[in-house]
Order: sequence, then structure tokens, then C-alpha cells
Amino acid sequence: MHISVCGIACEVCILYRKGICRNPCEPKVDTHRPIPRCAAERGVRYCSSCKEFPCDLYEGIPVEVELEPGKRVRAEWRPYSKIFLEMLRTRLKGVRVPYRFLL
Repeated sequence: MHISVCGIACEVCILYRKGICRNPCEPKVDTHRPIPRCAAERGVRYCSSCKEFPCDLYEGIPVEVELEPGKRVRAEWRPYSKIFLEMLRTRLKGVRVPYRFLL
């Protein structure tokens, strides 16, 4: 299993599974997509090592995905849900998040 720069396993990423991302997202190797390019520019291996994590790139990146042969759709890709990002931002500010809110 390969963990990408964004922090998720490539094997569960829709971009990887649909062939949009042919290589696992690596900074300095995969610089044509926004998240790996940003990590390379900031000199981090994983976004979570960046002082600005989670940044605006995690709010959604427009992509075009072929859901079935001949049927392409534009979508907004994000590695984490909005709820998870809000919880993460709250946690990074030092606020304890009760476990019941994670369910």
C-alpha cells in the first residue's frame, strides 16, 4: 500500500483507480497536479508536515473522470470530507473534539 502526499492510500483514491493518476502522488515526481506540486514547492513529503495544512487545496480540486466508457463528468475531488477537515482544523487549534462528534 502506498500513502500519497495528501495522506490517503493511493489504492482507495478515485483518481488513481480511474487511471487519472498513473503514478502514486509524489512530490518532485508528480508536479502536474496541484497537491504534489505544492508539496514539492514547500519541500514536504506529506501535506500534514506543512504548517498550512489543511489548506485550500483540500476544499476541492476540479477533475474530469470517466465513470463508464465514453461518459466523462466534471467533478470536484477532495481527499477528505468537509466534516473531517473541520474536525481537523478544530483539533489543530488545540480544541478537544469529543469522540461522539466523530461518529
